[in-house]
Amino acid sequence: MKKIISTLFFLVGLLSFSFSQEAHQIATFKGAEDLAASKTSGLYEFTLPSTLSKESIDKSASYYKSMFTVDFDEASHKATLTMVDNTLKNRYVMVRLLTACKVTHVTVDDETLQLYDFIDSYLK
Repeated sequence: MKKIISTLFFLVGLLSFSFSQEAHQIATFKGAEDLAASKTSGLYEFTLPSTLSKESIDKSASYYKSMFTVDFDEASHKATLTMVDNTLKNRYVMVRLLTACKVTHVTVDDETLQLYDFIDSYLK
């Protein structure tokens, strides 16, 4: 009986560890209405995980200067992304930036989506 209980606690501990790792891989957008407006204006503002530094964001964003610019406020972890050309291709590249920052999920209006679902729902 002790082995079953200790094994159960061990498994619960492993599961909670994996969930805590995932929380560091989530970017947050204000909401669906703001995303619709951003799709028109080409100006996106989102909050990146607290584990990211300004240096890592700047390094990742430097590869995409011809498509968009990124202004990152390290205190609030808010990134403001301004499209050079507001095209579908550049919105896909924006997701590549998120991937380079090790973001795997995006939260919009309390709904957490995987990146490909985020693309289908909000960027196309």
